[in-house]
Amino acid sequence: MNNSVNKKNIIITGGGNGLGKELANLFEKKNHNIIIIDKKIKKSEFRSKNFFLIQNNLKNTNNIYKSIKKIIKSKKIDLLINNAKFGKRLTFIKETRKNFNNTLETNLTSHFFLIQKLINSFNLSKNGSSIINISSVAGTSITNESPSYHFSKSALVSMTKFVAFYLGKKNIRCNCIMPGFILKKNNFKKYYLRSNAKYRDVVSHVLPSKHIGNSYDIYNLCKFLMKPESRFINGEVIFLDGGSHTTQVDPFNLLLKYKKI
Repeated sequence: MNNSVNKKNIIITGGGNGLGKELANLFEKKNHNIIIIDKKIKKSEFRSKNFFLIQNNLKNTNNIYKSIKKIIKSKKIDLLINNAKFGKRLTFIKETRKNFNNTLETNLTSHFFLIQKLINSFNLSKNGSSIINISSVAGTSITNESPSYHFSKSALVSMTKFVAFYLGKKNIRCNCIMPGFILKKNNFKKYYLRSNAKYRDVVSHVLPSKHIGNSYDIYNLCKFLMKPESRFINGEVIFLDGGSHTTQVDPFNLLLKYKKI
C-alpha cells in the first residue's frame, strides 16, 4: 500500500453496490485505500489499484478478518463504515422469522463482531480512528420498511453508544449517521421523469430543506468524522435527512401513494 501520510485505509461493508459503492468511489477519488466487503461484487467495476475486494458474507467474520489482515499487513485501519444492510420490505403481518433473523444478522450482529475482531487493527495514534454506523431515520421513526429493519437500525444506535464508550479510551471513536431521503446516483434520471412530478411535489412539501439528499452529503459527513477536527465527537447520532425527523412519523410515508423511485 502507498505510504503517503494522507492516504487512509478505509473499510466499507456493503460497498459493492448502492450507497456503499458510491461512498467507495468518492473516497477512492481522494486516493485512499478502500477495502470493500460485500457478498456480491462486480470486480470489473473496481479496477483502481486503490480498491481491495473481499467477496464474502458478513457472517463469515473470521474469514473476512484474515482477508483484511493480508491486505493491510502492518498498516492500520483509519475508518470503518458499517453500511451493509439487508431486509425485504415486508409489512407487520407478512414479516417472517427468516427475514427477521437475516436482517438483524446483517444490519447489526455482523457489524458488532467485525468491530470486535478489528479492535487491534485500528489506528491508535494521536488522531485515532473512526467507526461510522449507517443507520436510518427508520431507527427512530415509523416508515414503510419491515419491522426487523426498524429494530435493527434502532439497535445500531445503542451499539454505537456502547462501542463509543468501550473503545473511546483506545482512541477509537464511534458515531452513527441516520440518513433520510437520499437520492442515489442511479435513481437521478428516474426521479426527474415528468411522470414523477407528483412525487417530487410531495418531497418538496415534506422535506424542510430544499436540498435533496444524495451520497455526497453522507460522504462529506463521513469524511469529516474521519478527520482530527472531529476527535471530540464520539457516540453521537447524527440525523442527515434535511430535517424530516422533526415529525414523529416519517413524512415520506406520504409518498407511498405516488410512483416510487
